[in-house]
Amino acid sequence: MSENTKKMREEKENPERWSFIPYFVERMFGTVESFIDRISVLAEDRAHIVINRAVQRLFALLLLGVGIVFVLSGSAEVINALVRFPGIGQIAVGTFILVITSIVMLFSRRR
Repeated sequence: MSENTKKMREEKENPERWSFIPYFVERMFGTVESFIDRISVLAEDRAHIVINRAVQRLFALLLLGVGIVFVLSGSAEVINALVRFPGIGQIAVGTFILVITSIVMLFSRRR
């Protein structure tokens, strides 16, 4: 008999020789699956944190904007009552906002 025939006969008679392959493949797929599971949990936690922070900041910014509107509107009404001429308070507050905005824009462009 030739060597190839002997090897084939030994492989048929000894199937335990290749029994580690299914275990090895199962172990590799299990490792990949657990890695993907960990990455997805990590990404989900990170996304949850980022979304919560964004919602909190957006809500704080909204409340800040509403507060500023009320303060400026009240200031305009006080100025109107002090001067006793309608519209002067709104003009003064608008001018103040334009000056502050211009100053902020000048400093932000220099950087």
